[in-house]
Amino acid sequence: MLFSCINFAEKNESENQTQIELDYAKGFKIYLFDNYKKVEVFDPSIGKKTSTYYLVKDRNVKVPIDGEKLLVPIRNIAVTSATHIGFIDALSELKSVSGVCSPQLIYNQKIKDIDSLVNIGDAFNLNFEKLFFLHPEALTLTLYGGETEKNKRIKQGGIPILYINEWKEQHPLARAEWIKFFGAIYDKSALADSLFEQTRQRYEAIRSMVKNTSEKPKVMIGGSFKGTWYVPGGMSFMGELLKDASCSYVFENDSTAESIPLSVESVLYHFSQADVWLGAPSETMDLLLNIDERNQLFNAVNKGNVYNFYARKNSSGGNDFWETGVVQPDKILSDFVKIIHPEVTEIDTLFFSRKVD
Repeated sequence: MLFSCINFAEKNESENQTQIELDYAKGFKIYLFDNYKKVEVFDPSIGKKTSTYYLVKDRNVKVPIDGEKLLVPIRNIAVTSATHIGFIDALSELKSVSGVCSPQLIYNQKIKDIDSLVNIGDAFNLNFEKLFFLHPEALTLTLYGGETEKNKRIKQGGIPILYINEWKEQHPLARAEWIKFFGAIYDKSALADSLFEQTRQRYEAIRSMVKNTSEKPKVMIGGSFKGTWYVPGGMSFMGELLKDASCSYVFENDSTAESIPLSVESVLYHFSQADVWLGAPSETMDLLLNIDERNQLFNAVNKGNVYNFYARKNSSGGNDFWETGVVQPDKILSDFVKIIHPEVTEIDTLFFSRKVD
């Protein structure tokens, strides 16, 4: 029997297969076979495969034994991150979501209006009793530092885990391309492809508006959190957004794909003369100065060029910047270009950003 299973796996993997070409994403691959799709998920930062899924429309279809078989389209899913909500909503599949983590941190009102929605705790402290009672067909999960005992327990309970590593992608369009992963599990690949292509075209059109500009205003971004100021590395998705907005950013040539922790003193050294402050952690200028009186030393504050990402934030803390913004980074780039290059008149309004007065 063991020889037969191994032989079957080898036979299937040697069949004619078609690999779906991805434009940007490095965190997953999709292969088409006669009776199923094979999806491999990687950690983009190290290129290591974390999981393999075989997507079938018929439970009786035989698949290789080196991965998890999933019946698609998924009809009942639990979600641990608000960023995943944006992808599911884009495909009009919110009706499939039965459980979420930290619903107060979700911006999308349509999902919060689902009466049967179950709160399964938070992403780092799942309520196993509620999760196992709900028993979804799949649970989306962000993979931090490898497989954990909690993850193994979930799998042993018969709940497949879909590892979503889009947050480790280094380009905003790479993150957005994860809609093709969700398109596969919802059997809506054609729609996912179309939506991504529209996003890519809009993104490139906005980028081209300022691609050859000679003026590159100096930009700072973020804010202090418990004494540490985290700024995007030059190889991060946010670093790429800043490059495409055609601005001058101190760490634009940095090779870091993660956030860079800085002291407030270091931020003052690097950014005191910045023309624009993006993503400031405040609704008002008074509050910004109350947070740290040293904020008044920044040139951007004195010039009144300070903007937050709170235009689409609700009273409980949910922010659409981390939902729609992941799926449609063109809207973030549009904000950046309008703020950094006000001479570009093709962009009328801000979407995620708001000026701090």
